[in-house]
Amino acid sequence: MKRNNGLLASIILVLSLLLCACGGEPQAQGGSGENYRTEFTEEELENGHASFQMEERIAVDADITPRSFYENGLSSYYLEVISEPGSEDEENFVKNVTFSSHSYDEWEKLLNRLQKGRLKDREFKLNRSNYQLKNGKYRGENGRTYTVWAGWSGWSKKYGLDSNFNTAGATLVPPKGENFELDNTILKIEGNFRDYGDYNDLDFLQDPDETAEKIRKFLEDFSGRKIHEQYKFVPAGQKNLERLHELAEKEDSFLSELMENDMDKRIGEFIFYYDIDGLPFKDFGLNYFLQGDETASKLCYWNFSSQGTLVAISEHEQKVCVDEKGLLEMDISNYRKPGKVYKEKRTVTEPDKILEQVKTYYGRKLVLENVVITDMELAYTGYFSDASEGEVQPTITPVWVVTVYDEAGKTSRGKTFVYDALTGECRVEGQTVIY
Repeated sequence: MKRNNGLLASIILVLSLLLCACGGEPQAQGGSGENYRTEFTEEELENGHASFQMEERIAVDADITPRSFYENGLSSYYLEVISEPGSEDEENFVKNVTFSSHSYDEWEKLLNRLQKGRLKDREFKLNRSNYQLKNGKYRGENGRTYTVWAGWSGWSKKYGLDSNFNTAGATLVPPKGENFELDNTILKIEGNFRDYGDYNDLDFLQDPDETAEKIRKFLEDFSGRKIHEQYKFVPAGQKNLERLHELAEKEDSFLSELMENDMDKRIGEFIFYYDIDGLPFKDFGLNYFLQGDETASKLCYWNFSSQGTLVAISEHEQKVCVDEKGLLEMDISNYRKPGKVYKEKRTVTEPDKILEQVKTYYGRKLVLENVVITDMELAYTGYFSDASEGEVQPTITPVWVVTVYDEAGKTSRGKTFVYDALTGECRVEGQTVIY
């Protein structure tokens, strides 16, 4: 009996020690493993934001597309290239040129809503050799004379299309000397600083929201299409330019030198997207590699594709830049939109399954720094039909886009993951975007 009592006492002692150890203070980085989780709560999926620790070095502090946007399923579509009305009759179209379905006078009225002024000439003129609109001038009441440029594709039949002219892009460029490679600079600010919009660089706009709505209305009238409510404003003010200079000194391999006389600029760029089923239509440059005897339609090669590689066709961002004097420059387009339904509404892959794939990616890596998942967004983008259904066709399909930064994230270039929202299949995994 004494031996049994001694054994019982030993067992009790071991259990007590274990219980004490488990009851200690939680560890750093989210506490012990029991405090980690890999799934979103119902409330997070509804509200569109989640914050929790997945593993010791992997955290979630992300905005998520709310469930209400996809709970009834999403469709995918064949891509349609937009053509100018009446362009099938080339001779008649050259005499009565329209741009994005608008006459010259209508185009002037549209510009007037954005920046008051007048077009110098009284008609569009099309240069048949390069299918471009002859450069025009728009004299703004703000003292600027802008160069107006527009172009069409003249190679429609090469890509199997019926019409001779398909809408391309339009630009409005300020006088020489007022542009400091703005688009390139905006890309660098947006691509290298997560908090580019935190500075008070909007003070030259009396009402930024009102300006944004004015631009949105202009883009909708120009295109005849809905513009998504999501937009970005990227300021290229002094503080952000100073940060670029500092970064260029450290990593001049990917940042060209900025001119010192640009440091007093106070400029911002509004970026909008077309709307498809309540989601933004974005370009992620997805590739498709033809296998074996797979073939693709002519239109698949519209976007600089080679014979064996297809580059997905998406719509460009709609960009409008402003400064203290009002409109600075503009780069807009109305190329592509959804055509016939490719796949009827299907259930969207749940964010939990997407999150698990990202976790698996980092599980294959040696994660030395803490990383944070900052965004899980649903968007539409260009991709391709299933080759097993016959000749590959360009489509517009919904995707989950995940962005991951290191924990500091001040100057980090984040990693991007793209997943087919209807199948869960990975299209891009851990791609670092460098501008």
